[in-house]
Amino acid sequence: NLGALLASIPGRRSDAIRHCELALQLKPDLAEAHCNFADLLAEAPAGQAEALQHYEAALRIKPDYSDAHNNVANLLATIPGREADALMHYEKAAQLTPDSAAVHYNFATLLEKSPGRKSEARSHYLRALSIDPGLAMAKSALDRLDRAEP
Repeated sequence: NLGALLASIPGRRSDAIRHCELALQLKPDLAEAHCNFADLLAEAPAGQAEALQHYEAALRIKPDYSDAHNNVANLLATIPGREADALMHYEKAAQLTPDSAAVHYNFATLLEKSPGRKSEARSHYLRALSIDPGLAMAKSALDRLDRAEP
């Protein structure tokens, strides 16, 4: 947790990495430590492959870890050819945390880009808004979908 906290402070990235590595040395079976470290590594393109390894480790340890499913999906969605894997992880995260507006929004964003899945995207945007009516990004996305329909 200290690594995650330090990662949020400008200029403390190297300290955050060091604390995440230490946490994993002390507790290699701690899913949250793998996920926190992966989140940090995923910020830089050079760290994405290692980040995927840590997300996978977190999910091996704790298969129902919704944050890890959501965060690995966020990363996979940026990698060409990995969209189907990302959708699978978003779907799992949505099943595990049905009341997470962020998960439904993230899932909808990738569904919207997937051929023939705009209806599903609309459903997840609406779900996100039902959870968080002030989620402006979801409102904008629904407006965009409405304008795009014939």
